[in-house]
Amino acid sequence: MNHSEIVTLLISETEAASLMALYEHERIENPPAYVRFAAKHDGVTVLLYEKPHDGRYKAVFQGYGAGEEAKPWGVPLTPKKKPTSRSSANLGAHLGSDEVGTGDFFGPVVVVATYMGAKQMPLVKRYSIGDSKTMTDAFIREVGPELIKQIPYSLLIVPNEKYNQLVVQGFNLNRIKAWLHQTALVNLKKRLKTHVPIIIDQFCSPKMFAKHVIDHPEKLTNVIFETKAESRYPAVGAASMIARYAFLDYMDRLNQEYDVKFPFGASRLVDDFAKRFIEKKGREAFERVTKHNFRNYRDLSKTNLD
Repeated sequence: MNHSEIVTLLISETEAASLMALYEHERIENPPAYVRFAAKHDGVTVLLYEKPHDGRYKAVFQGYGAGEEAKPWGVPLTPKKKPTSRSSANLGAHLGSDEVGTGDFFGPVVVVATYMGAKQMPLVKRYSIGDSKTMTDAFIREVGPELIKQIPYSLLIVPNEKYNQLVVQGFNLNRIKAWLHQTALVNLKKRLKTHVPIIIDQFCSPKMFAKHVIDHPEKLTNVIFETKAESRYPAVGAASMIARYAFLDYMDRLNQEYDVKFPFGASRLVDDFAKRFIEKKGREAFERVTKHNFRNYRDLSKTNLD
């Protein structure tokens, strides 16, 4: 049985042209940022990135059978080991948390905490557990159902209506995230009755985090804050991937409810979509699905909501 995997190679400009010609009939429209070409072939997503690396292009194959699909294009790169002051190998079993959706004008904020013990560690290689931001949404949709079956997790979703209420109550984004991380980790810790170390992907200083959650009814100890923790600690990487999967699932349902395809992020393209959304669905719907403390909302309010 083939397992879902990610394979990265460096190919020449001539090979890049051949790759695009081969998969042209399976091209994916609107590829991710910085991707020159994207296609889907027999369940494998093929990505060719825009900027050449030392004169060669980075090609990424993701999905079940990616290794076989990538073979004709060369030898895969060996992932570089990232130095860290405290590796997950030395840490052993641990809890970790991460979030998605905080940079999206549409869509919720999602925070997930997961547990990684000896039983779960083999899943790290099998499902290429790591930072969801480096993976395509197609890959996340593919492995997400397996991750939630096999990894203990706690999931919290804050729709934009609730998010806006919290902002009105005086919560800024970091305070919202701190409460969600604390709550998700406490919930999972209590359910598993475990006292293993806890890793939080750092988005503010530990001192400020403690200030944000000073009124939280539950306390946490043995907490490690690290930036880019999703690439160093499997529990944080798994949390990142499950959170992205939950975010995509929520957006699918939101798309179906409003019969549109909401864009991600907060770019000017999102502004253009928002203008059309207001015209078609009205102000009330717009208020319900957007984050009101974003620049997009302020700009659109000046021109469309007065």
